[in-house]
Amino acid sequence: MHVLVLAGGFAKRMWPLTEDRPKSLLTVGGKPIIEYITSKLEEIEEIDMIYIVTNNKFYINFLSVACQYLAE
Repeated sequence: MHVLVLAGGFAKRMWPLTEDRPKSLLTVGGKPIIEYITSKLEEIEEIDMIYIVTNNKFYINFLSVACQYLAE
């Protein structure tokens, strides 16, 4: 099974916190919100792949976070 995590909004109501960072990459408790979501999804054995859908503005933010996790 594949999972889509929709993270393509601009979160304008949370500006200035989200002016240059997507809401799902804001840090809560020392780690980004998206990490809480993906770690819960990884516990489900039927899930083969997790896709995160974002927009062009925040694509590079997600890419840099993904590279950090791939390097570990």
